[in-house]
Amino acid sequence: MKKFTDGEAISTLDPKLACDAANILAVDKILELALQCLATCSQNRPSMRRCAEILWRIRKEYREALASDVSSLSSYSMS
Repeated sequence: MKKFTDGEAISTLDPKLACDAANILAVDKILELALQCLATCSQNRPSMRRCAEILWRIRKEYREALASDVSSLSSYSMS
C-alpha cells in the first residue's frame, strides 16, 4: 500500500516491468479498481459490470498511451 501511495506500485507487482507512462497508468488504475472492490460495505463496491467497463477503459487508455509513445519515438528518431 505504501508503494502504491508513493507512486511505486509497478515495482511491487513486477520489478522487471518497464516503468513507462503506459504501464504506470494501467497499473495505478487497476490497483485503484482493486481497492474499490475491497470496500467493506458492499454498496461501495463496484458491480462486476462496472468492473468490466473500467477494465476495458483501462485497456483502451493503455493502448492509446502505447501508440502515443511509439509515435513520439518515431518522430524523435526522424529528427
